[in-house]
Amino acid sequence: MANLTTTTIASNPDFWHSIDWRGLGEVLFYIGLSFICYRILQYVARWYLFGRCTFRTFNYFRWAHRFHRRPVPPSQSLQVHPPNKKWRISNEVVSLIHSVVSGFWALYVIVNHHVMDDMVYFRDDFALYLIYMSFGYILHDLVDLLINERSMRIIELLFHHVIVIMAFMTTLCLKKYLAVVVFGLLMELNSIFLHSRSLLNLYRHPKTSTGFKIIALLNVISFMIFRMVVSGYLLKWQITEAWSKSWYEIILTFVVIVSLAVTNTVLGYRVLAADGLLGKKHGRTPTDQKSEGEATNEDEEDEDYDDNSDDVESGNARVLPPRNQAESNATTITAAESTANGHATTAAEGTETEVHPGAPPAVTTPLV
Repeated sequence: MANLTTTTIASNPDFWHSIDWRGLGEVLFYIGLSFICYRILQYVARWYLFGRCTFRTFNYFRWAHRFHRRPVPPSQSLQVHPPNKKWRISNEVVSLIHSVVSGFWALYVIVNHHVMDDMVYFRDDFALYLIYMSFGYILHDLVDLLINERSMRIIELLFHHVIVIMAFMTTLCLKKYLAVVVFGLLMELNSIFLHSRSLLNLYRHPKTSTGFKIIALLNVISFMIFRMVVSGYLLKWQITEAWSKSWYEIILTFVVIVSLAVTNTVLGYRVLAADGLLGKKHGRTPTDQKSEGEATNEDEEDEDYDDNSDDVESGNARVLPPRNQAESNATTITAAESTANGHATTAAEGTETEVHPGAPPAVTTPLV
């Protein structure tokens, strides 16, 4: 029956004539334009921050070969790969830019277009452009994750992206529920502080500093307002009003709204635990912090393994010397120190110290 119905629809000329091809082409054009712009912005951010547009991605065989001279810690798992810190920074910067644009865009639409009056049939061109722009960004970020992300973090991120794409496709295909999607994009106002906090972590900004504490506080406050309150309002709308719609619309809106509420709840727990607001028992472990982006010295050493690679810390460019040159310099310094210490040792050998019975042994300062 399904095949017969599909064949009947495909062979019905009225079905193809009923499609607004011009409108469909316009939608695809704006989404594609947004995708291209965010891809370009990603490479511009990489070039501006690190002087390069591409980074080396994770390769297990090269990683294993590199460590054949240095044993891997027993806690190192194949599922927990060293973070590509430079890629994470550039990705967070682009995400921060999208959060600022889409968050305030959604806030403007909600305040000035009376979105709450009709959550189902609300339609506005300015709000549609917001959907096109965010759709292009989510496709860009999805491609970027699939290419670069190699940790278990990718599973929850892919789930989030699939849910958001489902919401965008629902409002574009059914031409309904635009207000629901705009309310969901209001959560990006919290993402501004969420991405800012991640960038401070990636740059190893001290958590005891005033700047970090202010960002963390604003992150928690905006999380409760723009994520939990918005999720609660959408759940209320789903329970009170959405049940009167078609069964497939009920399923789509239920999956999107409930999934976002669950992910926001989990994210809220992690935010509170990371800031130590749930006590030491629920605090983040060093492994969790490392997976969040706080790379260790060993990770940075492996990431900047190339002889000509540059490193950027806290926004200040710092050119690292090649390893061969660094080793040569270290050898020269060691040889000079050994020569100086040798003269001191020779002078000391000419002096004899008389040791009395019962006296404590003389303390000899080790040579550096």
